[in-house]
Amino acid sequence: MIEFENKQSFTQRTIILLVGLFLMGISIALCSKTGWGADPITVLYDGIAKSLHVTLGVASVIVAIGMVVITFILDRKQLGVGTLVSPFIIQMGIDIAFPLIKIPSNQMINFLFFLLGLLGLSLGISMTICADVGKGSYDALLISLSNLFNKEYTIVRWVIDALLIGLGLCLHGSLTAGTVVAILLLGKCITFFNKQYKKVFNNKI
Repeated sequence: MIEFENKQSFTQRTIILLVGLFLMGISIALCSKTGWGADPITVLYDGIAKSLHVTLGVASVIVAIGMVVITFILDRKQLGVGTLVSPFIIQMGIDIAFPLIKIPSNQMINFLFFLLGLLGLSLGISMTICADVGKGSYDALLISLSNLFNKEYTIVRWVIDALLIGLGLCLHGSLTAGTVVAILLLGKCITFFNKQYKKVFNNKI
């Protein structure tokens, strides 16, 4: 179950949110540049894009709308300014970082950069969660389910990630080895960063 008592002002939390979203964009660009793939939801985007003959961007909007609707029904307090701005800030981070990132051709070094990208993505997601001014559509849904079933965020993320990949594959989405690694690492890393955030910030007066 995700629960925080934020003592920062709304302005401070909004800054944390924006930095986290921008970091997510940079990290997604880094993962993509390595060729190892990205997080599990990208498999669903790919499947929808191929099935409906639309771009990945349009597919991501379709998924986001669906997740926002479900979250609104389950736990609307998870939605907020972060839900509205997240696609634009993340895209800004991707667009700025992608042409600047140069990855060596060595596969081992590529994989290390991929892991660095996952670490950055985990930290960015954790920052948007802990800022508590509205999460991205996916994390808002995951936290709603985590609170509803009183299960750890990591467990819920593993289950939903697996379901998204299964649905994406049924729609002929592409699955990479990196996506499997992302399933195993993202939930645990995000939970770790959430706990560190709570220790550092919630103990401050």
